[in-house]
Amino acid sequence: MRRIIAVAAVALLMAGCGSAAPAVVVNTTKATAAAAAPPAAAEPAKLTVKQAATVFGTAVAPVDKALTVMNAALARPTPDMPTVRTAGQQLATAYRSFLEVLTATKWPTTVQADVKQLAYYVAKMVSWASTLTVMLGPPLPPQPEDDGAGQTVRTKLGVPTG
Repeated sequence: MRRIIAVAAVALLMAGCGSAAPAVVVNTTKATAAAAAPPAAAEPAKLTVKQAATVFGTAVAPVDKALTVMNAALARPTPDMPTVRTAGQQLATAYRSFLEVLTATKWPTTVQADVKQLAYYVAKMVSWASTLTVMLGPPLPPQPEDDGAGQTVRTKLGVPTG
């Protein structure tokens, strides 16, 4: 590589393409991989069991709260649908956040396999809660009052009511 650069420089000088500016020396030696690579980010340490309990408890609390509110609204003799809708939206959001914590946290070895299995379940629950939220959707507007015109037309045309 140095030979090619040197030959190119000599050819340019011989062709009259030189300048009065000072020459720039280019170091073409290969850099070592360690020098070229950016420093690796320190990998987070595994949590202790006590730390993991705190992280888990904080992450699952919004899920528990939304489920409690939804179940209470559904348990009424006439379900409180506005509350169910709101809790469904909160539940979908809570499950998404919980899943992010489950997958991003470096859990203690004693619970890693269980957390992986739980993350799979929570991913399914994210889908379920999102579907529930869509299904419950905004409330339908009130049905218009029937003015009897349909029945009048049926009667006049002799069409039986079904």
